[in-house]
Amino acid sequence: MFRFVRTVFGKVFGFFGTLGILGLSLLPLSALLLAYPAVNPQESVLTDAVSDRGGWLGRLFRRLAAVFIGGVVALTLLVLSVEGVTRIMSDRDTRRLLPEQGSFRAVARGFLFAPKDIKPAPRPTEETKKPAPTGPLTIEQKKALEEERRKEQEEREAKDKEREAAEKAWLESLSPPVRAWYTTPLADYLPPAMVEHWPFVILGVYLLDVGVLLLIGRVPLAYNARNLSVRWKTNAMTAFAFACVVGLLTFLLAFVNGMNKLTESSGIPGNVFVLSDGSTDEVFSNLGYGDLGNVERVRATEELVVDAAGKPVFGPGGVKQWRAIAPLVIRSEKGAKGEDVYWSSKETYYSVNMAIPNSERRRFVQLRALEDAGISAKVHDVELQSGRWYSQDVGVDQQSRVECVLGAGIAKTLGEDVGKAALVPGDTFELGDMTWVIVGIMKSEGKTYGSEIWVKKFDRVTKTFGKEKYTTLVLRADKDTKDASRAVANFLNDPDRYPTEKLKAFSEPDYYAEQAKTNNFFLTCVLVVCVVMAIGGVFGMMTTMFASIAQRIRDIGVLRLLGFKRWQVMVSFLLESLAVAAVGGLVGVGLAWLLADGRSATSTLSGGGGGPGGKTIALTINVDAQVVALSLLFTFVMGRLGGLVPALSAMRMKILDSLR
Repeated sequence: MFRFVRTVFGKVFGFFGTLGILGLSLLPLSALLLAYPAVNPQESVLTDAVSDRGGWLGRLFRRLAAVFIGGVVALTLLVLSVEGVTRIMSDRDTRRLLPEQGSFRAVARGFLFAPKDIKPAPRPTEETKKPAPTGPLTIEQKKALEEERRKEQEEREAKDKEREAAEKAWLESLSPPVRAWYTTPLADYLPPAMVEHWPFVILGVYLLDVGVLLLIGRVPLAYNARNLSVRWKTNAMTAFAFACVVGLLTFLLAFVNGMNKLTESSGIPGNVFVLSDGSTDEVFSNLGYGDLGNVERVRATEELVVDAAGKPVFGPGGVKQWRAIAPLVIRSEKGAKGEDVYWSSKETYYSVNMAIPNSERRRFVQLRALEDAGISAKVHDVELQSGRWYSQDVGVDQQSRVECVLGAGIAKTLGEDVGKAALVPGDTFELGDMTWVIVGIMKSEGKTYGSEIWVKKFDRVTKTFGKEKYTTLVLRADKDTKDASRAVANFLNDPDRYPTEKLKAFSEPDYYAEQAKTNNFFLTCVLVVCVVMAIGGVFGMMTTMFASIAQRIRDIGVLRLLGFKRWQVMVSFLLESLAVAAVGGLVGVGLAWLLADGRSATSTLSGGGGGPGGKTIALTINVDAQVVALSLLFTFVMGRLGGLVPALSAMRMKILDSLR
């Protein structure tokens, strides 16, 4: 029984020990090597030999010194990498080599959340466990059921308000430093480069790590180069497998990157996106006619947020929160008669089910009926690529065909239905039992409007598709900045400051950022797929390296006789696996760039409420520096993990055993 228990626990501890070693291998290897004497004080990295004098006190000192040196090297590599990426992010000759916001920052912020976000999952209440009634119900039963559900909803809302009030009171009881620490995400404490462009930072650490290894390692590189050339067939097969994995990974990341670029470029900083109260998407919004003119004339005034005691409310990081910036007014111009013409676009948005010609399939297309095409084009910063705007008077041509303007993306999609690269002015299509004639194509590349059809708002359109009220009001603030649009949005959302009508207003960049949460979901799915593929790549590299070591056991003994230490043998084999992985990764990235970069694709932005609220958008697959950096980072990680265990097995071989 004792031997059985010892064997089981030995296997368990061995498994977790292997996982720990694999986790440590993701740290800079040079720092780990310099810290290695902390485990084995008789082993030296920077010197050829270790003195036997000193006893246990000397060994303790060497352990502590090794840990200190390893930590200093790891921190130095991280600082150098962060500084280098920060300099790349800075402006040079008015051009930013890296954007201020990285495409994959959501991953870092997902891990570096605020302490207040650590909350247990809510337990199901007794009400949610009640079975739904079955069978036909009488009118009295239906009323009773509705009344019961209404009361349950009111009780839940009351409990939520009590919980929010308790949390708010508890936060106010904390001192400002503690409150700031509790509510501030950990990402805000780190340099921006480590959050926005973390793939570059980690990749920079690995590249610097390889340089340090070559300086301190005294590795037999000539022997590694000779082995790579002799075993070129096996190494080529392994590199090809890496190229396939990394190529697919690069394509998936480029697709998500294209969605990020599209949503980021669609929001104009100074625009305010106004919907009806409670709406999360245009398709669910219904704005009244009466008060829209008042919205155009709002002015946002400066106001400091204070609590009931008159003390300023501190936000993340202890900074005072300002609700608005004054003075702000919706931008206006003088018309032909001298009246003010405000930069406000009144729109009705439809998601229309369209039959595909010569097919039984159907698709949803986005239709936007506008009050004034000229003003809407100014507000959305959209120009025509070809043709003209539709008639402002009647919206139809002499043949009673509805005149419309198409985005470049939907023009290509509809063109493919009839065997053309894209529809052009003069072409027609059928939608809603009406014939539509294209009079213009919008220059909408890089905007979500590239997948929309723009038409004049008149009865023939609104009655056909069953929505006559406006769904959306887009305003341009007097200052074309995010702060200005957020100030106006905050003003409209506050019933105390704007009691005329209940509205849901967003700064347009914030609105598209909310819509783009689908991108983060795609990115999470892509990363899960990447991890699964990476596991396969790691085991493939392990198999190759184990086979290589099995054929070179005597070589390892000869290297040890020539004076190379065990850790130098380990570094030699690990660099060999990294070289094979790097070649495969570069080939995979190159293939993805040649085959996918710049190609068009379609996707959907979430509408936030399900149903037809999602917007079908045309995007461009973008293999940029951020995608390349993350793909190469995966390559290095796979190469390190795949080569570590075989390299450790080679390091543990005894000289006499390897020569037999």
